[in-house]
Amino acid sequence: VDPARVGVGPTRGDTLVFHPGDMAAARQATGLPADARVLVTTGRVNWFKGWPLLLDCLAQGDPAWRLVFVGDGEARDALLGRARSMGLQDRVMITGFRPPRVVADSIRAADVFVMASFHEGFSTAMLEALACGKPIVSTDVSSATALVAEGRPGHVVAGRDPLVYSKAVRSAMAMPPEQVAARSLARGGDYATAIIRRDLLRAWPALQRVAQPEAAT
Repeated sequence: VDPARVGVGPTRGDTLVFHPGDMAAARQATGLPADARVLVTTGRVNWFKGWPLLLDCLAQGDPAWRLVFVGDGEARDALLGRARSMGLQDRVMITGFRPPRVVADSIRAADVFVMASFHEGFSTAMLEALACGKPIVSTDVSSATALVAEGRPGHVVAGRDPLVYSKAVRSAMAMPPEQVAARSLARGGDYATAIIRRDLLRAWPALQRVAQPEAAT
């Protein structure tokens, strides 16, 4: 096949479910403390998600920080065991698997969305965080630099130094929420499920005849 005839469609985020909302209401809905600074990550609790870096970051950060893992996985017991050994058991939560609307509430409850993966595809989780208007701090995985321009709206951290990572989290927390939301929504808007039809028609104009057939005569 001629490469010029091949296009790549990006991963999409469902903006009907993942969208900005009131943080206080989201905290109440998810049972998170109103006065905490909340770091949220979503997805499988597995070694390749790099969760030890997030625990080390939590240990280096402010005592008001709370770390929430929305999801579950085979590393659940190891993660909780390490949190206990570090004295962080009261500041770490694993929610278990939750339906998308609850995941969205958890993201809306966050001050910062965090990822510490060793590798990723084009991250749906980051798209969902952008759609909720949140800053992102991520390790330098495949989609991070495409979605998070440095400082707008977050940081991509090279390496796995917890001091560097926690500094990036502090910086993301200090960003003006209104500016973060506007920039996050602008960046994430290119990956919304709502514009799949438009993008397909641009890539394949012949679909227009199927999508909008001429009126019968």
